[in-house]
Amino acid sequence: MNKFVPLLAALMTAALLTACGDGGPDAYLGTWQVDAESMRSAMEQAIADEAPAEGLSHEQAEQQQAMLDSVLAEIEMTLTVADDNSFTMTTVNMGMSDTVRGEWTSEGNGILMSDGSQMNVTARIRDGSLLLEGETVPGQTATIRFVRGTE
Repeated sequence: MNKFVPLLAALMTAALLTACGDGGPDAYLGTWQVDAESMRSAMEQAIADEAPAEGLSHEQAEQQQAMLDSVLAEIEMTLTVADDNSFTMTTVNMGMSDTVRGEWTSEGNGILMSDGSQMNVTARIRDGSLLLEGETVPGQTATIRFVRGTE
């Protein structure tokens, strides 16, 4: 019985550390797909940020909503985080594809992802999802949720 108590304590400590942490850099490795509702929220926020102070007319709001629905119906975004500290993010929309490549480094309770020019974002694991947070385009911040995809 006395040998069992230290073993039990060690297992409980390991379980607590695993539950509290993000799993370390290895938790980010693999392929992730954008969550459509998260993308919708981020795009709606970007549109609202760009709207004039007096707001949009009903017709303008309907046009923007129709455009947003059209874009979201076809968009696919895949993020691949590799163990060599590289990442690739590919966006396919309206038959066109754009790929961003960069490097990631472990930072605090997440990873910092940079393409060396315009994209510097922090990724964190929360509730099994990968959240990209930060300035994705100069002057605009967003949080976009990704879920595990297929490799």
